[in-house]
Amino acid sequence: VQFADAGLLVAAGVSGTVGAHAMALAAARFARGGEISPVVPVRAICLVIASNTISKGVMASVLGGAGLRRALLPVVILTLAAGGGMLYWSPFR
Repeated sequence: VQFADAGLLVAAGVSGTVGAHAMALAAARFARGGEISPVVPVRAICLVIASNTISKGVMASVLGGAGLRRALLPVVILTLAAGGGMLYWSPFR
């Protein structure tokens, strides 16, 4: 594995803009295979979910109206805060 931990995290951030499932499964497979530390896939999954949440929120804000933006902003912020808190207090940090 040439780029190992950094490569998985970069791939998670980029792939999260279009979808989260494939990268989450790939990260879990890396952890199961013992190829990298279990901490890195946990971070990669959190990163892919955060990236996906942000990209979908931006798309909905751009394509939707002002009412949708007002309703969506607190949900996106709370989702990201919950994910960040989960990562911060997880035993895998």
